Amino acid sequence: MLFFFAERERKGLILLRHLNINNKRGIFFFLLIGIVMGSCSSIQQITIDLHQQNSIHFTDEILSGFVHWTNRNDKIRAREISISLIGEIGYTTTKTLSNGRGGSTTLTEYRHSPFYSSKMIFIRPKIGDEFVVLSQGHYSWPFQFDLFDILPPSINSPQVYPHVRYFLQVIIDKPRFQFNQKQIRFLTIYPRVALDNHYEYFQQATFATQNRKDILLRGKINKIGFLPGESIDFQIEIDNPKEILIKNVRFIIFQSSIIDINHYRQVIFQTNLPTIQNCKLKQIREEFFVTLPDKDQISPSFHYQRNTSTPSFILNRYFIKLIVQVQGFLTNFDISLPIFIGTKPKIDDDDLPPSYESVLQNK
Repeated sequence: MLFFFAERERKGLILLRHLNINNKRGIFFFLLIGIVMGSCSSIQQITIDLHQQNSIHFTDEILSGFVHWTNRNDKIRAREISISLIGEIGYTTTKTLSNGRGGSTTLTEYRHSPFYSSKMIFIRPKIGDEFVVLSQGHYSWPFQFDLFDILPPSINSPQVYPHVRYFLQVIIDKPRFQFNQKQIRFLTIYPRVALDNHYEYFQQATFATQNRKDILLRGKINKIGFLPGESIDFQIEIDNPKEILIKNVRFIIFQSSIIDINHYRQVIFQTNLPTIQNCKLKQIREEFFVTLPDKDQISPSFHYQRNTSTPSFILNRYFIKLIVQVQGFLTNFDISLPIFIGTKPKIDDDDLPPSYESVLQNK
């Protein structure tokens, strides 16, 4: 141990001569910081590997993998080593502070509230011991978590507010006055939201509205329940008795989420209907097909509410919006229609086509 400090001090003094630091107290703190930083950097070797290399994990699956840790120190004392699966909502609040001179400042506070936690302990001390001593070397521990159907979907990126996010967190819980070591891996988790059992999602829906110039928009949509990547079939009719110039009709699909007290809206698709551009016809009848984006960012429609000491409220919805832009003052008008977005059904191994190798073997 004396050699360790002597060697650190010898190297540190060489560096201090280059930095021209002569104060003894400054030298002491410089060396102390170097020792602490060296110790911290030597244990930053935690990795979380998953068996399932999916961008999305569904709630009828099992989340499993290994935690790997390399201890480069001689010995590490730990009170516990564990991994947790955590689900939490992130939202913002504002606070107004007076500056004492008749003015004020508004601050945004970022808050987090966990709604789910499941923990698996790898190592803990025996009864009567305060900690476990771990020697230098490489350690691996398997883990497994069941994903339950009641879990709400991930919404937004983990760093964007508001959000619903999940993450795996490994903690090496060390004795007092020592920093715990943590490693986090964010996950995207969706519940399986099936449309098959909901007859109402496959029914046609109609809509109608008009503006102050008596331009009437009405139409129908083939159904209101969709999967990512599906085509939306809708028909619209426009009655324009005064032959006023209709500049365009904009088609928008947007996501509307309520997460705790925050409201969030995001456009996931938009386009101008191609055949209605600068038109003065008295009557317009058109049929359109629009394909929903087939991407991981489309969280399914879902409602989640937990009434506990730390209540959580999550509502994720989608709407189609048609905006008619008309020449004149205050003549534009729009209408919104709720739709429901589910998740693609799980594909069983029995439903998959045979592999190329199996076909050759059965020839």
